[in-house]
Amino acid sequence: MKTRIYLIIIMGFIFTNCYSNDFREIKKSVFDFLVKTEDYSVNNSVNDILNELILEVKTQKPLSKKNTIGIFIFSPMAVHGHSHFILAEKDTFQIINMRETFEDNIKKLIDFFKRNEEYNKDDVIFYMSFFLRINDNNQKNETARYGRTKKRSEPQIECK
Repeated sequence: MKTRIYLIIIMGFIFTNCYSNDFREIKKSVFDFLVKTEDYSVNNSVNDILNELILEVKTQKPLSKKNTIGIFIFSPMAVHGHSHFILAEKDTFQIINMRETFEDNIKKLIDFFKRNEEYNKDDVIFYMSFFLRINDNNQKNETARYGRTKKRSEPQIECK
């Protein structure tokens, strides 16, 4: 009986540790991404990325050890930076660089919805409209920073 209890406790620690490693991996990847895209302040470190900086889009709940699946948004740690997205699934996650073309990014979002069928029609519409709004805000930030939009294409949406 004692052996079973010890085994359950040990397994609990192992599963918790694996789960929190994913959480830390996401935070580290976000920091590395912000450094790469220069959307950070020079004095920041990975520990400065607060959980509240990375929010699930619809619920506005912060990224946490228990909340690592969904569509998250994270803001820059620099003036006139871009907001970016994380598409987090059970075993993987992908950072959407909002400096890339709109067409490439919207394709990634659509592919995410195709792989994750738990999102209903209303959810998809909500996330797509939020995505478009952030795209527009990012373009305005680029205009404010550079006086023009650079390396971006305008969204081309066909209505049928």
